[in-house]
Formats: sequence, C-alpha cells, structure tokens
Amino acid sequence: MAKFRATANEFTRIAFPYFRGSDRWWGRGLLLVVIALQLFQVWLNVRFNAWYNTFYTALQDKNWEVFIYQFGVFTVLAIFFIVTAVYQLYLQQWLQIRWRGWLTEAYLGLWPAEGTHYRMRLKGDSADNPDQRIADDIRLFVNGTLDIGIALLGSVVTLISFIVIFFNSALIAAALERLRGGDGSTGIGRRARHTYMTTGTHTATATASAPRTWRNDGRAHRLLVQAGPADDAVALGVEAVDAEAFEATVARLRATGLDVLEGDGTERRVERLVRTAAPWGVDVEVVSPGSRSQNQPWSITPG
Repeated sequence: MAKFRATANEFTRIAFPYFRGSDRWWGRGLLLVVIALQLFQVWLNVRFNAWYNTFYTALQDKNWEVFIYQFGVFTVLAIFFIVTAVYQLYLQQWLQIRWRGWLTEAYLGLWPAEGTHYRMRLKGDSADNPDQRIADDIRLFVNGTLDIGIALLGSVVTLISFIVIFFNSALIAAALERLRGGDGSTGIGRRARHTYMTTGTHTATATASAPRTWRNDGRAHRLLVQAGPADDAVALGVEAVDAEAFEATVARLRATGLDVLEGDGTERRVERLVRTAAPWGVDVEVVSPGSRSQNQPWSITPG
C-alpha cells in the first residue's frame, strides 16, 4: 500500500502541473472533450446492444418493415460511431502534443539549471543525450497516461451500464414470474396467453376474461395474467388514460434508449399504438384509446 501511495504521489507530481500551468485551459478543455466522446461511445455501444435485440427479433418474426427500418438505424449509429472515434483520436493526439511540449520545455529548463549538466560529469554520472532521454520519457508518460486512462474509463462505464441493463431485465422478469404465480427465481419459463394492463384507470366492467379488480387510487398498477401454453404471448399491453399520459409514456420509453415504433391502431381498435421490444422477448404495446369506451378492457389476441 505504501508503494502504491508513493507511485500515485509521483504520478500526480508529474501530471498535474500541466493542468495548472500556462496551457491549462487548452489542456482541460481537450481532456474534457476527449472524455465526453469516450462516454458517448459507451452510449452508442448500449444503443448497438438494443439494436441487436430489435433487429434479430424482426428477423426471427419475419417482420420486413422493422427489418428494413433497422438497417437505417444501424447506418445512423455506425456513422456517429465512426465520426466520434476519428475525432476522439484526433483531439487526444492534439492533447498529447501540447502536454508533451509543455513538460519537455519545463524539464529541459530544469536540466541545465544550477550547472546540473556540469556536476553530473564531475560526479561520473554523465549520460549521453539527456535532452533526448527527457523527451522520450515524457512521450511514454503522456501517451501511456492518456491511452490507459481513457480506455479504463470507457471500460468501467461500459461495465456499469450493462450491469444496470442486466439487473433491470432480471428484476422485470422476476416480477412477471411472480405475477404468474411463480417464485421469481427461475426467470421467464413460460408466458401468459392473455395479458391485460391498465395504469390508474377507473374500475373496469367485469367480464369473464378480465375480473373487476382495477382501481383508481393513484397508486394501483395491476397486471392480470391468465396462464396458457408456453411462448405464445403476442405482447404486453399498456393503455394510457388520455393523450397526455400516452405521450409521456412514449417519451419515457424513448428516454431509456428503447426503439419505439408507431403501429396501426386499428388492429387493437384504438386511436394510436406504439410498440417496443422488451428485454425478455415479448413486445410491449402502449395504446391511446381515443373515443373507444374505457369500460371495455383491451385484450391481446394470441397468435
């Protein structure tokens, strides 16, 4: 631990003066931009991960429209990734040049100070071309610091991002398992045949397929599930109480990074419909009922 502390102190003693020196504003600005571009690349990697899910789901379902649309999404993501990578490399190399130049000037100024170069020869510790040695050591220090530091930052943020995605998917899967009567420990073993969902609506009219258990107390968000054969669910439906709630729900889904696509509302007898692919493999549909009677529960037709 003491050795690590000594190394850290030596590192800060060499690295930090540049960011407090005469060239500090250029150094700080370039470093912040390089870090921001690295974090943006992590976000693009998360978006690529979501794209894989949507693209291969469309391929599996033979959904031609979504399949073609995802080619456009991939093109946009790839363009952003390439441009970001090129500019990050360019700005990082620019920062390396300015940082190396400042350190080289500072250390070359210290070398002949107080007759150091004469005293080295008198002591018998003379070295050939000390100016070149200084420049080369500074190059290794600056390039290594930036390369390792930026790569480490990107790796840590990527790890955290995908851990969050993994646990969010696991928690949702466990919650659905419990709603089906399972213990939540085995993940998604089977899917429901009929799914009904409302959020904060008035009490629904009881029907044979949808018991009268919905409440409007500002807190109830109830999911009613009827068990059926494995792997035959079409979608998980969410009905918004009005247009404002619909737009807010769609906006929150898009803010999480999901691909939200407009659908045909007539197939569900609603005014508007959007859908997105859930991490566990079932589409989530959000509908705005429009003029349709809200006393009639909306059901997913199995297929």
